[in-house]
Amino acid sequence: MTTNLRQPSPEHRPTSSIARTVAGILLTAFAVCSAAALAARFFTLNLTPSLPRGIYLLRPDLVPRRGDIVQLPVPESVGPLVQARHYLPPGARLLKVVFGLSGDDVCVTRSLLSLNGANVAAIRHADSFGRYLKANLFCDSIPTGQAFVATAAPLSFDSRYFGLVSVASLTVAMPLWTF
Repeated sequence: MTTNLRQPSPEHRPTSSIARTVAGILLTAFAVCSAAALAARFFTLNLTPSLPRGIYLLRPDLVPRRGDIVQLPVPESVGPLVQARHYLPPGARLLKVVFGLSGDDVCVTRSLLSLNGANVAAIRHADSFGRYLKANLFCDSIPTGQAFVATAAPLSFDSRYFGLVSVASLTVAMPLWTF
């Protein structure tokens, strides 16, 4: 007795076609996520008005100097405020300029930021939505291993409001393409 077993044609096997499509989508999603994670180690995107918007190359091999643009984590002391006010999405990092380093004299008063005796920027008492913003009053020389980061933008959320940061937490960021 012979049995006639025929293989079903491809159009009769929708499961394998769907499985290949799903596998392709998953593989593509994995590749995109992996590429994004890898790119995040070398590049950052700035979409805030504190500095020119655009793509910045991260240079962890460089030691930050006065005037350098740097990337840094949101300081723990203001993390809850940043989250509550939705200044940045969770996990986002800040881009600022190194205004002062060890030995520089910085003075943050109720109305003015000065660096080495020169008036640099105003101190705001409200954010862009009119909510109270407390300045981190400080008038002294910056200690070793610390930095004062800020930008010239009047509404920049920076060391005027959260204080000094560790130089070790800073990564130099160089503009690649800005708009």
